[in-house]
Amino acid sequence: MKNKFKIDGLWIPYQILTDKNLRDKEKIIYSLIIFFSNNKGYCSIRNKYLEDLLNRSTKRISSIINSLQDKKYIHIVPRNNKEDRKLYPLINVDESSEKVPFKGLFIPIKVLADNNIMTKKNLYIQLFCIIVMFVNNVH
Repeated sequence: MKNKFKIDGLWIPYQILTDKNLRDKEKIIYSLIIFFSNNKGYCSIRNKYLEDLLNRSTKRISSIINSLQDKKYIHIVPRNNKEDRKLYPLINVDESSEKVPFKGLFIPIKVLADNNIMTKKNLYIQLFCIIVMFVNNVH
């Protein structure tokens, strides 16, 4: 996938990465909503943008957004039409907490569209690499 988007990748904070209430794609989309909400406290990201970025159907993206709202992770304020809306993230992410073993996970943009990125095997490999980096930095 050509990187036509202005981001190099996505940072998934530890609290979201380890949240058992969220499915894998919900974690990715919620992290994107947090990222794009950084300046104003909300974002107006469109389903089409997420569809192109994540290589998912509009129906699947809508389902994930609705699930995040049902689970009280986001609040949606509609504007002129269904696609034109404000998405407010409702869960605060505290990356400064000393209680977390690592801050989060960075996933490059070209990997986000891979349908297998969030499989358990791939996550374990990535987490192992982060743990190795963390241990090496401590010693």
